[in-house]
Amino acid sequence: MAIKRLRALRRWATGAMAAAAVIGLAVPASAHEPVLLDSCDVLPQTGPLIPVGTDPIGFFGVLPQLGSDRALQLTMKAGDQLNVGYGIPDQAPENTLATGDLPIVMIIAPDGTPTFLQPSIRVPLHNPDFDQDYLFLNNYATTAQAGTYSIVMLGRAPERIFMATGVEDSGFHGIERGSLATDQQLTDWYTTSPTAAQPGCGFLGKRAA
Repeated sequence: MAIKRLRALRRWATGAMAAAAVIGLAVPASAHEPVLLDSCDVLPQTGPLIPVGTDPIGFFGVLPQLGSDRALQLTMKAGDQLNVGYGIPDQAPENTLATGDLPIVMIIAPDGTPTFLQPSIRVPLHNPDFDQDYLFLNNYATTAQAGTYSIVMLGRAPERIFMATGVEDSGFHGIERGSLATDQQLTDWYTTSPTAAQPGCGFLGKRAA
């Protein structure tokens, strides 16, 4: 199942890169290890930490209401390439929402400087291995400072969100304060409405609630 999962995410990332080339953006083009964010992950300091921030990771979360957030951190070296791209499932309710109701992403650099990603495009992407469709909303790429970047995904309605970080061929060097998602968890993320009752903090068994 792991091979299927990584191949699916590679195809998604490659499609995102091709779409991004048309619109002048950059998206990592490699297999993305999947991480599911739960309601424990509302502060960057307690959310998942990727100790090698160039590792290609796909984060998946549910923002069950206006004001909900999911957060994580990436540790970068000076001169590393920082890539962050995000989107939503291409299905209701997300694909029926007005742009002003779609999620935004805040990236906080080690020196405290914030960068906000707003939904600016809706590029359709298809994951054939899971038969899932997505809408790619925006991407950010820059040369990193040394230190820890905090990333917060902010909901403006009940909605699911995915985010890809990392660069091609970096590999996977582990995760702290979290764990990799299973194929079933990714399927559940896609097939469960964000307005449905969500599992509580710690349901992934990552840490005590």
